[in-house]
Amino acid sequence: MTALNPSTRLSALDGAAPAGASSSRGAASRLPLSVPALLLAAAMLLPFGMPWLAGAVSAPVSLLTRDPVAVGNLPPWTGLLSTLGLCAWAAAATVALFAGAWVRERGGATAVPAGWFFGAGALSVVLLLDDAFLAHEILLPVFVGIPEKAVYAMYGLAALAWFVGGLRFLRGTPWLLLGIAGLGFAASVVIDVVSGDNDPAFTVLLEDGAKWIGIAAWAAYLSATAWSAVAPVPTAASGDRRG
Repeated sequence: MTALNPSTRLSALDGAAPAGASSSRGAASRLPLSVPALLLAAAMLLPFGMPWLAGAVSAPVSLLTRDPVAVGNLPPWTGLLSTLGLCAWAAAATVALFAGAWVRERGGATAVPAGWFFGAGALSVVLLLDDAFLAHEILLPVFVGIPEKAVYAMYGLAALAWFVGGLRFLRGTPWLLLGIAGLGFAASVVIDVVSGDNDPAFTVLLEDGAKWIGIAAWAAYLSATAWSAVAPVPTAASGDRRG
């Protein structure tokens, strides 16, 4: 059996072209590294902006940097379901944006285009920020003057535009998970709007539970769809090796 040259083996593993491929292809493969570099630079600069922001909102710097549970001297399990929801939002955004970048970079014939993944990732990031900073409940209605129902309407229109734009290939995705996610989000919004501000404990559980189910199903849906786009397609040769 003929041994593979190490560089050829690595090229086969990462999907890159073997030695002799065009240099422009190599340059394109390295280009996305600028994105994490910019994100890292922004993250490193963020702490230095905290004093300015603290002055803008008339709050101590520690109020912007410490954990809310520690600031409020609350039990560590405070907001458990909400925190898990933020983790699921972050996971959904990460897999969608990564899959979009992968599909665009590889340029292969996948069932789901890169733009669809980018749209799902952007929507996940917006809803993550909304949940983290109570945008539709406090931030936008109180400080910007946009009513809560108007915020819901904007989110709904954005989600509808994403959905309609992907109708032609959604059949090839695990649409049942997408349906569960949509029902969970819709139920949470309806309960929130109908119940108002004075929510009994059971109503709060229904609202937050429905939202959690929606987020979890959304993250599972994007993960499964992303995997189907980036996972290598089995070939006859790989099947023979497994046999």
